[in-house]
Formats: sequence, structure tokens, C-alpha cells
Amino acid sequence: MKYAVVGDAVNVTARVEGLNKEFGTGILVTEATRLAIGDVLEVKDHGPVSVKGRREPVHVYEVVGMREAASPPEEVR
Repeated sequence: MKYAVVGDAVNVTARVEGLNKEFGTGILVTEATRLAIGDVLEVKDHGPVSVKGRREPVHVYEVVGMREAASPPEEVR
């Protein structure tokens, strides 16, 4: 059996992952992911960037590490 994942979120994720080489980073996340993780992780704002296949820029953040006094994120719905 073979599985495949398709859709806009997967496409954006692939494009953002590719930006790691350009920025010299290890983990980049989008605004949606940053909101979902709450204050658990320390992030550095890299601002909006253009990605292939999107008309609007995507706001990206670099994951820097864990915050010491972070509260766990609420369940994402």
C-alpha cells in the first residue's frame, strides 16, 4: 500500500522547509504553527517571505529552543 499527502498546507510546508538552506536555519515554521505551539518554543521572526505557488507571502519563524517557563499549548482544533 502506498500513501501520499497532498494539498496547500503540504506544498507550503515543503517550500518553507527549503528556506532553511537559504536562511542557514534548522527548523522554520509558519504563522499557523507558531500560533498552535503557543509560548512553548522560543522563535525568531524572519518575516514574510515569497514562496513558489503562493501569491501572498508566508510569515516564517525560526525555532530557537524551548522556553523555560512555558505553558503547554491548548489543543488545536
